Amino acid sequence: MSATPRAFWNRRDLLKLGGLAAGALSLGTATSCARKGGRPRNVVFMVSDGMSTGVPALAQAHQQLHFRKNTFWHNLSVDAETTHGLFDMASLDSLVTDSAAAASAWGSGRRVPNRMLNQFPDGTTLKPLCPILKEKGYGTGLVTTARMTHATPAGFSANAAHRDFEDEIASQYLGLVDVLLGGGDLHFAAEYRNDGRDLIGEFTSAGYAHCRTKQELLKSAGKEKVLGLFYPDHFPYSIDQANGPASFKEIPTLAEMTLSAFKSLQEQPKGFFLMVEAARVDHAAHANDAAAIIQEQLAFDEAVGVALDFLKKNPETLIVITSDHGNANPGLNGMGPSFSESTGFLRRVARIKGSATQIKQDLDARLRQNKAMAKKEVQDLVASYTGFMMAEEEALVLLDVLQGKGSVEISGQQRNFYGLLGQILGNWHGVGWTGVTHTADWTLCMSAGPGRESFTGLMRNEEFFGKVLELFGISHSNPKYQGPDLTVTPDGEGVVDPTG
Repeated sequence: MSATPRAFWNRRDLLKLGGLAAGALSLGTATSCARKGGRPRNVVFMVSDGMSTGVPALAQAHQQLHFRKNTFWHNLSVDAETTHGLFDMASLDSLVTDSAAAASAWGSGRRVPNRMLNQFPDGTTLKPLCPILKEKGYGTGLVTTARMTHATPAGFSANAAHRDFEDEIASQYLGLVDVLLGGGDLHFAAEYRNDGRDLIGEFTSAGYAHCRTKQELLKSAGKEKVLGLFYPDHFPYSIDQANGPASFKEIPTLAEMTLSAFKSLQEQPKGFFLMVEAARVDHAAHANDAAAIIQEQLAFDEAVGVALDFLKKNPETLIVITSDHGNANPGLNGMGPSFSESTGFLRRVARIKGSATQIKQDLDARLRQNKAMAKKEVQDLVASYTGFMMAEEEALVLLDVLQGKGSVEISGQQRNFYGLLGQILGNWHGVGWTGVTHTADWTLCMSAGPGRESFTGLMRNEEFFGKVLELFGISHSNPKYQGPDLTVTPDGEGVVDPTG
């Protein structure tokens, strides 16, 4: 069983939004069109959440193998005008950050503990970028494939003692962010919120256009304030949208949302700050899902293409592209004699037509319905999504985990359904993983446009805040942490906790 690799670019809908993407379809790079030095009018910050360094390499290999084309990431990375750097993304209390602490460091210029948003343990709150820039007359925008109230977008605009206070986070965006496009309707709509507050009504009363579908987004293009909430939760994986129910066709792509955000923000008289996040790259890494992570990265790459085309037409724009942390460190292993079969193994990823999450949901549903399941049922269901018929003993391992019987897996990180399925499929397509959680890697950073010289070499994550404000000609400094050193911890004594 096989599936044709998906070409992600939805050219017709992008062109409907207004011409910005047409050049990006054939664009190699845009940096040579941007002036060198000086201050930018606009800053576009693009985050592939949880993107380990191997992810763009896997996406590039996929594009070459199946479409004989380069990714925009690849073309930008080899351009002589592009600046390259690395971010040290540690949080205040750990070498391994979560997305809340990572975004807060970028958003406020201070490291905070994991799970907190622009706040220290003693309750001291930090003022993030969007409120600061809004007060100075700049436009602001947040685009994500996660819930709009999730950690990364929240880190640029909200304060919270815990990232899970998403109802509270949603209310903080009103008036501080001009363009909000993503998922998470359940934290804005009165029927979902615990307090019954009608935030959507409050946003519309304040002049925001409210969009629920791709077509409504098309109609709102160019409006100054937009609240686009296209799914109750995180967006479904791209691979599931491509092969799933027709209702998914109402969800815009990250590229389409990015283009719409440009249309809304480009008339801001002083300029704008826009954060664009491919959130589900991180989720696919947690699930050790090679097919999903490649397709999510390619969806991010489409958005990069849209941004580069905007830069080509608006050379006063700075684009910074990076990740908030690594996750599970995927990579293609050497397969076969002298690694001669590695390329052929990777080609198999394109046969997969469903996420690991979708596979687990289907297996769980069958188990609940029938109270029992045979190994052959596990084999057949996985094969229906992947084209790969696993061995009986492999199916038994998955079945035991699904039934709560545990596993003989040595790695505590991967002693779970996703870790085990990732290893089983990795023996077939060659992509391996180190675990199912975030990693302490320094993250890649590429920059194009005026001000790109500020983002070279190894940078601490909190430096981003000051660099952006300096480029905008704004002076602001948040309080420094005055408490005990949270990095002084005893030697690890607990058990492996792969929950993240």
